[in-house]
Amino acid sequence: MLKAERIKPYLSCIHTLKLELAEAELLAGVDSSKRTRMPQIAHQLHDMGVKQLVINLGSQGVFSSQDRKGHFHNRRDSSLNLKTDGQEGLLAGLVHGHLQSANWQSSVEFGMVAAGISSNNEHAYLQRQGRQGTQPRSTRTAEKDADLGLYYD
Repeated sequence: MLKAERIKPYLSCIHTLKLELAEAELLAGVDSSKRTRMPQIAHQLHDMGVKQLVINLGSQGVFSSQDRKGHFHNRRDSSLNLKTDGQEGLLAGLVHGHLQSANWQSSVEFGMVAAGISSNNEHAYLQRQGRQGTQPRSTRTAEKDADLGLYYD
């Protein structure tokens, strides 16, 4: 049994859900090989009681939905792949937006920015530890990080 299957009975108790595309397809019972099916998946999950959701589309960004209104959000950084990078930052941004009473779309956009920042911080941590990734993702990203006061060894 996949993890996603275990939460299905509790979806009506979940306010905000961030999930991978495969998990969303499984829970909604919809096979989605196309971006055009995202609203259908979101509607199914809303019908099960989820108020807000973000479906991670990896290198294509995310699809967010609240009150049956869905939006695609592209990556701000072309080197960011949400399938492997910045997951914690995305979720932290969503929580921050909720705690600040920001509107849903602003919270998702903030989460996307936080995903990029946390992804770059993961890179810096690995570099300091002498592990993989010895070059910044891009000069452009490094410059943006410097503007934010983030500096790497």
